[in-house]
Amino acid sequence: MVFQRKVYYRDEKCLNCGYPIIGNFCGECGQKAHLHKDNLGHMIVHFIGDCFHYDNKFWRTLKILFTKPGLITLEYIQGRR
Repeated sequence: MVFQRKVYYRDEKCLNCGYPIIGNFCGECGQKAHLHKDNLGHMIVHFIGDCFHYDNKFWRTLKILFTKPGLITLEYIQGRR
């Protein structure tokens, strides 16, 4: 998969309040001066990554659910978490 560099835009005035920007942040409201615009492919990759970003215990639980279906229920009834 090809990842593109983010394209940054810098404005002379703050997009939030219209105050002139000196530096990386607006001196009036604190908004960042650099705005990045991602393409659709980049947004889709982030969406899929957020949906499937689980820790290792999630995948182990799925494995046990398919190989030993009643084991997790029995452990839960016995008080094991």
